[in-house]
Amino acid sequence: MLYLITFVTSIGALLLFQPILDDPQGYIAGAGEDKRVYFGVLLELILIIANLGTAIVIFPLVKRQHEIMAVSYVAARIMECVFILVGLLAVLAVVTLRHDAGADAASLGRLAESLAAIKDWTFRARPRTRSSGDSSRLPSFRRRGAPICILPCSPVERRARGTRL
Repeated sequence: MLYLITFVTSIGALLLFQPILDDPQGYIAGAGEDKRVYFGVLLELILIIANLGTAIVIFPLVKRQHEIMAVSYVAARIMECVFILVGLLAVLAVVTLRHDAGADAASLGRLAESLAAIKDWTFRARPRTRSSGDSSRLPSFRRRGAPICILPCSPVERRARGTRL
């Protein structure tokens, strides 16, 4: 369920941020849709909580087989949340510029474009995990040629695969 929440909130927030990302200068100069952007911010905050929740849920399952990979997965999720938060702050800074710009909207347009570029780069550069659509990055290990069970499996399956508890 948490993975579904990450998909819905990340796609919804991206759609809601489009006016800022497509034309930041026009957003500052015109009457921007602040409520739309604030709803996108709320979705991104829910995304951060869901990302952390997936890390917490998967950690004990992966830790049974490979503790280092479990900690690495949690660390990747935390870094992904940091990148999301930096992009979120850039979007909020554009909204603040629009409120404070007044007659200087034209001169602050380049700054708004820079902030929108930061949001774009944080989206592209963040560590991608399963919630970003690539299910092949969920840990799948091999030990002595047999795949290790990520999810709990029976003792018979563990013996057949040559894995430990």
